[in-house]
Formats: sequence, C-alpha cells, structure tokens
Amino acid sequence: MDNTNDTDYQLFVGIDRSDTKLDIAYMDPQGNTTHLTKISTRPEGLLEWVQALRGANPDGQIAICIEQPCANIASFLGQFDFIDLFLVNPFLIKRYRESFHTARPKDDKKDARCIAQFLLERFRKLTPWRPASAQVRQLRSYLEHRRALVDQVTETTNRLTSTLKIYYPQALELSGQRLCAPLACRFLSKFPDLETLQATPAAELRAFYYANQSCRKPVIEKRVAAASAAIPITTDEGLIAPGRELALFLVRQLDLLRPQIKRYEQLIATIMAEHDDTLIFEALPGAGPNLSARLLATFGDDRSRFPTPESVQRLTGIAPVTKHCQPDKCAA
Repeated sequence: MDNTNDTDYQLFVGIDRSDTKLDIAYMDPQGNTTHLTKISTRPEGLLEWVQALRGANPDGQIAICIEQPCANIASFLGQFDFIDLFLVNPFLIKRYRESFHTARPKDDKKDARCIAQFLLERFRKLTPWRPASAQVRQLRSYLEHRRALVDQVTETTNRLTSTLKIYYPQALELSGQRLCAPLACRFLSKFPDLETLQATPAAELRAFYYANQSCRKPVIEKRVAAASAAIPITTDEGLIAPGRELALFLVRQLDLLRPQIKRYEQLIATIMAEHDDTLIFEALPGAGPNLSARLLATFGDDRSRFPTPESVQRLTGIAPVTKHCQPDKCAA
C-alpha cells in the first residue's frame, strides 16, 4: 500500500448508493475505519450530511469516492469546494473487491468500506471529478435520452410484431420492410385487420401506397394481389379484437416516439455544430456524426482528465487490477 500518511486529505469517504439511501464509510489517512452511517438521498438529507461532515472536519480537503453512474449525487456534491469527488467505474470496484474475496452476499456497509479503502490506496492515481461544460452535459443527456427512446422503439416494434403474428400476419409483409416506419404505422392505422383490408377496393389500396411514397409499381401490384388472396389466420374475435386494439395503441406509441427522436437528433447536431472540439472527434477514422457525438460526450472537453492512456482505461473500466493475497480488510 502507498504511504497514506503523506496526504492533505483529512478524511476518505466511500459511498455505496441505492435509489433511496447512501451507506457511507469513513477512513482516516492511516486506514482506520472511524465509523459507518446511512443517510437518505433526498437533497435535504444530503445537505445536512455535508454540513455535518464539514463541521467535524473544518480544515483541508475531504476525498469522497462513489461508483458511477451517479449524476444527481455528483452534481450535488460538486457544489462544495472542500470536497474532492472521485467517480469510479463499478467494474473497477468489483475487481478490487474480488482481490480480497471472490464471493459473498451483498452487504452495503462492507461495500462502502471497500470503496473507502480503494480510494485511500489509489487516490494518487485517480483524477478528481470535475463537471464538464454545460454544452457537454447537455450533449450527454440528449444522447442518453435519444438512446432510451430508440430502445423503446425497438421494444414496441417487437411487441407489435408479436401481436400481428397472432391475428394479422399479412400486415408484416404488406406494411413495408420496417414496422416502425411511417408507412407501416399508417397502413395499420387505416387497415388494422384483414377484414378491413379486404373490404378496401384495390384502386384505393394502390392510391394509399402511392400517397405514402411507395411508388414501385411491381411491388404495389404484388401487395395488392397478396391482400386479395390472403386467408385469415383466425376468425376468432376473441383474438382479433384485442389484437387490433393493442396494435393501434402500439402504432400511436411509435408515432409519438419518432418525432421526439428526430428532435433529439436536431439538438445533438446543434451542439456539435457549435462546439469547438467537434472537429477533433469527427476527424477520427470511422467516426461519423453519431459516433463523434458519443465520443465527445464520453471524453468531454477537459484535457486534464486524461493525461495518460491508463486514465482512459480507468474511465472505461478496463484498467488491470492485480489480484493479490491479503487479509480480508473489507470483511472486517
């Protein structure tokens, strides 16, 4: 272990968090666990804890370590200049914990102690967290929100596919190649079941395809013929009516998701067009508009965060942690 006596930090704090509470372990510079506590994650509880922490340690800096992601806690603690906050990839903590014991039940207090000990031993090799610029923070949020909506589109499309297979499988072929596309959603809104589709004149069906930018005549004629010759997979209204209702609901969901994803893409493009570092990431081989935005959001615009390749490894959780035989300090 490093000579931890030679440090300006008064206290090393490890935090193991959940949605509603924080388990906190305190270590002095000599590696002694002074005490453990548990607090609420409510802003009022956090402020009361920070004020008490400063009152008990009035001089110098306090080092605090917490696993990512913890955007709300990091933003709150980042307000206080006497706190140096270290945000660590959870895989690093997991590997560090395994260097003492490979398996044990989840224990929040012991995990908080392990995090405090990790910080005590390695703080010289870690870089304190500093908030990125407002532009980069916005970019990160927009990318996260867009990714969540894209995942929701995938989930909704898969559910719609499963629903159509039960009562209306012909729609999977007749509505176009992508079930989440506007053409497919308009098709299902207008023809939500096979009975409605086959009651529609062929000329009207052709007009629908042409009006929705499906203009290849052989494809349209093939679809019109397939619609006319289709045989229902079921005539059971106990399946058809609920399936139709669910399909129409899922179509409305997709119609809401698409424009919001487009909106996020416009906001992301605006930030990228204005940010000074955009050209750096766009110049990387294979980095198109989407990847360059994600890279900028990941690395940010603070060059001091990554003085060495190893600092990038620590960010991504691939820095090697050597397993060694020592007494089980975290289990004490």
